[in-house]
Amino acid sequence: MTPKTESCVYCLGSTHAIRAGVYASDLSDALLTAHQKGNPIMAMFGIRHHAVIALTLGVLAMAPTASAQLFGRTAPGTDGDMTYVRAANMKFENESHDFGVVPDTNQVVCHFNFTNVGNDMLIISEVTSECGCTVPELKVRDYLPGESGSIEVRFEPKDRPGKHHKFVTIKSNDVNSPDGARKVSIDIDVYQAVKLSVPALSIGRLIYGHGGSGEVTLTSRRSTFDLLKTEISGAFLTSEVTKRETLTDDDGTPLQAITVKFTVDPEAPMGYLDRQIMFTTLLSKEDSAETFEHLVRFHVNAHIAGQLQATPERLTFGTPTAGAEFDREVHVYNLAGNQFKITGVRVETTSNVKLDVTHDTVAINGKDVARIKVVGTAPEERGSFNGTIYVTTDLPNEKELEVKFFGSVRAGNRGPIVIPNQKSDSGGPATQPADGDSVDH
Repeated sequence: MTPKTESCVYCLGSTHAIRAGVYASDLSDALLTAHQKGNPIMAMFGIRHHAVIALTLGVLAMAPTASAQLFGRTAPGTDGDMTYVRAANMKFENESHDFGVVPDTNQVVCHFNFTNVGNDMLIISEVTSECGCTVPELKVRDYLPGESGSIEVRFEPKDRPGKHHKFVTIKSNDVNSPDGARKVSIDIDVYQAVKLSVPALSIGRLIYGHGGSGEVTLTSRRSTFDLLKTEISGAFLTSEVTKRETLTDDDGTPLQAITVKFTVDPEAPMGYLDRQIMFTTLLSKEDSAETFEHLVRFHVNAHIAGQLQATPERLTFGTPTAGAEFDREVHVYNLAGNQFKITGVRVETTSNVKLDVTHDTVAINGKDVARIKVVGTAPEERGSFNGTIYVTTDLPNEKELEVKFFGSVRAGNRGPIVIPNQKSDSGGPATQPADGDSVDH
């Protein structure tokens, strides 16, 4: 009878621990109450009133161990025994999803299904992604043992051609997340339903007053493809469709092609012209003749420069010694080929550099070229010096040409070191002696 009694006590204790989640003291009370009320289970096992306490003590010893063995979650106690542990266990059906090759026209969705296979409440505190193109959503955050849930993940492929590998991070009390976080991932290869011949159109450097243009070709494999509208973010740039044709892709697939020409207005001011473009296209679906509008973003830029160009555009005097003399030349060209005259030059600088600037004409490759001659003396103080040379001309739309210059009196040369933002007793810039100079104490 002893083996039979021990077996029954083990089963009864395990059942109570798992299904009711009670502890040994609660189980003891339950057994006593059942016996007092004449529970038939007690009668079936032949347990008498005088044996109830002994059986209860056996359950107290056996139930935690049996439960821990069933759940596989144990921890060593101070006396070497095993102690019962409660924990949430988040088990996914799949921890990755591959969308395959998809067009950039529509959002795609997948679900990561999971179940709490642990013996404690699963609490999900946060679900996040690494970028705005991947958006996870979880409506329920708490899950009892045995309950299941699903994390919905949406990916926005528009304007994101190419292959992508993205992670979604789940923070919870999951026992398999020592750092409190689990990750699931998605893979996707996005192709453009409408392809562009160039990712962006750079018209390049244009001479002020002359304008310029460039083209881009849009292509699509869809049976229906049309350009409904072209929107430009600013002035001085216009567009027109110059060609519609059917081409053949490398694999023999027919391509519908539309060529768009962008023109920079001759009146565009000097500087950098930078425009955002939005094409509104009409496409048929892949699996039907039904059509929908699809937006394609583009970019056009140009540099509108004056007719005059200085070579070099900036002057550098290097690192002369303090008080040393130097000289440089700048040649000035008219990119439009028009004749011009230099009517004057002037220098602006906040440094103590001394510059003598003159202009004349010199023959280069059989052509007369305007020349700016710069002769100077480096400052006595160490440090950098810089400024601007302004060249005045007789061109009506380009009165002045700016030529920046800079240099530095390097450390270790003669002359005192200028201390920025400090004044001497006399009110001028504060200095300290150069290396090797004597100092009176």
